Amino acid sequence: MMPMLTESFSKLSTVLANNTLDTKAEVKYDWPKFGGDPKKFKPWYLSIVAQISIPPWREFYDQSTNSIVTSTSNMGLSSKLNAKLLVSLEGQALQDMVSRSHLRAKGIQLLQELVRTYKQCKVPEVLVAKAGEFWSKTKRGQTESMDSYYNRFHDLLEDLSEADDKISTTSAMHLFFYTGYRI
Repeated sequence: MMPMLTESFSKLSTVLANNTLDTKAEVKYDWPKFGGDPKKFKPWYLSIVAQISIPPWREFYDQSTNSIVTSTSNMGLSSKLNAKLLVSLEGQALQDMVSRSHLRAKGIQLLQELVRTYKQCKVPEVLVAKAGEFWSKTKRGQTESMDSYYNRFHDLLEDLSEADDKISTTSAMHLFFYTGYRI
């Protein structure tokens, strides 16, 4: 029994060592799909940014701003990013981006174009409604976890960051603690 355990452990150690030492190995996984619905763009984009923050795409991620870099000199990797992004698009979004020949093999520019095209722009009426919701309806629900309350609060605050009259960090923190605390 002991020699069999030793052999199994040895094989497992070898496999683990080979996988951790092989830095060139690319992990195969599918990126989420986006079909062109502006309401679904933000979660898709955030998931793409999360993917880009890890190897082999990490050079496209700016850790100081937690966003995508604006340009790159690595055209080979940019071409791969372009292909990966195109595979993650479907329907109208794919048709829109494929028709723009100036974006071919330019992954960062393709991602920037997607943001310009599908990110919902600031509409004064929508911002006013969101500001009203922020200041009056952000109380944490009875069954709402602190994590889900934080996510809802943060998303609303992020939406309001596009407004001309920004909410100060101090005010946002005070409101968060006041409305999130429950006895």
